[in-house]
Amino acid sequence: MTSRAEQLEAAARKLANAVEHDMNGSMGKGGNGGLLSDTTLRAAHEVHAILNRAPTNEASR
Repeated sequence: MTSRAEQLEAAARKLANAVEHDMNGSMGKGGNGGLLSDTTLRAAHEVHAILNRAPTNEASR
């Protein structure tokens, strides 16, 4: 099982990539001119969900 920190890192990377795509597209295509896509909003929700989880004592595992 992955740790909370690993989950948060993966979710944060996904969010950062989605924001970058919304701003600039990919390889000259796509992008939303700075408007947030559904993918970006879902990625932000995922980060919030991880942050809002009650912390566990992972050291005791």
